[in-house]
Amino acid sequence: MKKKLSVILALTLTALLSSCGGGKATLHFENATLESFYVSTSLSSMRPCAASSDGKTVYVGFIKSGDPLARGIGAISVDDGSKTEWIYNPGYTSYTKGVAADDRGYVYVGIAQNPSENYVIIDILSKDGKKAGSLQIDEAGEFGVNGLTVEKIGNAYTLYIITNYGPNRVYSYDVTDVTSPKLNTGFSTNGYAPLKALSNNTACEANYLKADGNGNLYITANLGGGSKGDSILKLSSNGTKLEKLFEVKEAYGIDLAEGYFFVSTYQGTSSHVYVYNQTDYTLVKDFTALDGSNNYAGVVYASGRLYVTDQTYGTGSRLLRTSSLL
Repeated sequence: MKKKLSVILALTLTALLSSCGGGKATLHFENATLESFYVSTSLSSMRPCAASSDGKTVYVGFIKSGDPLARGIGAISVDDGSKTEWIYNPGYTSYTKGVAADDRGYVYVGIAQNPSENYVIIDILSKDGKKAGSLQIDEAGEFGVNGLTVEKIGNAYTLYIITNYGPNRVYSYDVTDVTSPKLNTGFSTNGYAPLKALSNNTACEANYLKADGNGNLYITANLGGGSKGDSILKLSSNGTKLEKLFEVKEAYGIDLAEGYFFVSTYQGTSSHVYVYNQTDYTLVKDFTALDGSNNYAGVVYASGRLYVTDQTYGTGSRLLRTSSLL
């Protein structure tokens, strides 16, 4: 009797953990399709994207809209595709090229200047779009920012930042206290990983990245074989080892979830979203371009679907999503 009761309790606990996110979801790709979800006919260059930890909101960045009030980060509800509000607008002369979110509700915005030189700013926002913290990275000459990702290990939160053009690096900042971000000087070389040096490739340019929960970073990058990207790289948790995992033509956006890599490609009207196994890098699914698509920039997994920014759709841009993968 005791043995039967133990088995019942164990099965109940397993079911509860799975329903609360304690176990991996089984994703189904066989009949999955890609569809249009949110369309803007006037706001162009929807590039970076991230999801809230509850999976209810996708944050997208419009980086080059001509209207000063339209250039910034927008919050889109996954329930009905409504642009609920502009949560942040850094100003007409800035480009919002990176966005990330953590489980405390903070949203991180990577801001390059126009022209892209001398410094980049990362603003940290509360859910209501009010600035809670900020950091600035200075570098003389051409200097920009691309992907951001934030990772929680224990009680500590770490923000990783890709800077590009001349000094192509991954910076590491402790953002446990968002009002006072601190450079993690023990990471790689005094707080940043020099990607060109670590790859032994002067052509190395990184795009976007995602942390795996153990400190390792997975990065889309161009090693010289593409226009925007050609490879998926792995940077070790201490920032000292960079290895090429596999090739993806024009790899640009990246996310990790449920044992898979999700990679979007920046290939104009021939863009793709690829799904790969994390264990052996085998291709599981290829979502080909929808009619009218023009450069798949960002990809994020939320609430059992993939969301993809279609950067230059028509005269504006749009957010795509897959059918449910659950």
